[in-house]
Amino acid sequence: MIEGKISQANGRLKTAAVGVRIEAKGDRLYLRATLPPRPGSSQQRAYQQRIALHYRANPYGVSLAEKEARKIGALIDCGSLIGSRIWAIARLKLRRSVFILRNLQRLISQKFLALLGKPSIKTSSLLWTGANR
Repeated sequence: MIEGKISQANGRLKTAAVGVRIEAKGDRLYLRATLPPRPGSSQQRAYQQRIALHYRANPYGVSLAEKEARKIGALIDCGSLIGSRIWAIARLKLRRSVFILRNLQRLISQKFLALLGKPSIKTSSLLWTGANR
């Protein structure tokens, strides 16, 4: 089912001559395109690379991936000075995902401890360090 959605999205991208394709690997989505080398890479010329989107391989993820593919395609069309910008966007998306996951983990652990009737993580750390004396 999801393969059909991905092929439809790739068809639209190909028709629009975007130059970026969507791939599914496991339950995650990736963009594949010929991109400038990453900063600090030993590569000298552009080569085909994957960008991890951290979107799940479901219909909503495919629609988000198609939007990202169009953005990356527009950046590629702008010129050669965009290599570092593409990787900056990818790093920003990863940092945002990690930030969201850390906050979600903190919230879940606090709610879980509250359900058990135990002090929160912040309170426990204060008790163990003796900072509340």
